[in-house]
Amino acid sequence: MEVFVYEHVSSGGYAGRKLPAWLAEGYSMLAAFLEDFKRLGCKTVTLLDARLKPEGLKADRVRFVKSSLEVEGLIEDFASKADATLIIAPEHGGILPRLLRLAERAGSATLNAPSSLLEGLGKAEILERLKVEGVSMPEALTLDSPEDLRLKAWKSFPAVVKPSLGVGCLGLTLIRNPSQLGKAVEYAWKASPSKILVQKFVEGLHGSVSLLANGSQARILSVNLQLVRLSEKPCLLYTSPSPRDRG
Repeated sequence: MEVFVYEHVSSGGYAGRKLPAWLAEGYSMLAAFLEDFKRLGCKTVTLLDARLKPEGLKADRVRFVKSSLEVEGLIEDFASKADATLIIAPEHGGILPRLLRLAERAGSATLNAPSSLLEGLGKAEILERLKVEGVSMPEALTLDSPEDLRLKAWKSFPAVVKPSLGVGCLGLTLIRNPSQLGKAVEYAWKASPSKILVQKFVEGLHGSVSLLANGSQARILSVNLQLVRLSEKPCLLYTSPSPRDRG
């Protein structure tokens, strides 16, 4: 069985442009998935930004990418020849569903959720679903745009403002008072033009959970500690050490 693995940052999505700060995290995910598929006895193929060296990549074939303009054609080509395809990419800007559609159109079995399900699905929609299921969450407000009049009703501070579609602290700001609210909303919108979330800030440990799901069941793979710098300036996600002791 041949599996094609594509990770947007390290596999050429930024080829010819400045690589983002989360390159190491993206490369680590690519290396980890390739190694796991090799352990299962699969043949593995991938793309890699030509500026990077394939150190630690357990791939039977690596195709180097010099320009991001090549990526979509290469995804279709590699996906059409592979038995299965895994796409690792950010949701903002519609990147993940767009690349998934390429693999689906090529006839490959994709190991992601269907692109139709991911289209427009962000933090705002997930929060609404959790609310319906009775999950306790911090106070939150969802805005359709920076001009949304509901913003004037927000009174809870400190608060966190972020775009619904975004990863790695993209467009996220911690604010302390109403005078900072408008600027934070504009910053979130500029970073990722999607719905905007305003949430009451709750002090605590920054973390995430990695899950393996099939649509009806889910299994926790790891609980991950995230190192985040929260401030009134743009917040930064430094790294996500994983796994964290579940005990």
